[in-house]
Amino acid sequence: MSSKLGFLLSLLFLVPVLAYMGDLYSLQLIHADLDAVALQAGYQISRSNGLTSAIEDYVKESSGASIKALSSEAYFGAEYKFVVYKDYAPLIIQSQTMVVSVTREAILGYQQ
Repeated sequence: MSSKLGFLLSLLFLVPVLAYMGDLYSLQLIHADLDAVALQAGYQISRSNGLTSAIEDYVKESSGASIKALSSEAYFGAEYKFVVYKDYAPLIIQSQTMVVSVTREAILGYQQ
């Protein structure tokens, strides 16, 4: 009888821990996806000398995220700062929606 009660009590601790681990894993996957998309978007921004609607569409289609320019200057050789972000509704970490973001920079006009 006591082992059954101990098992039931252990489930009270196990379920929140599993939900927390699921949240951390999901956040890591979203961040890795945003990082990969931001890398490609930075390359495209560098070649097109700024943020274009084609780059915004690429980010939206490939990861369901949004992109926003943080720099207002767009001339040859400038450092162009941008952020790629996506909303995430966690299971247990927070009750509100979280915004996962990746901030990157690109040098405008730089071609390899």
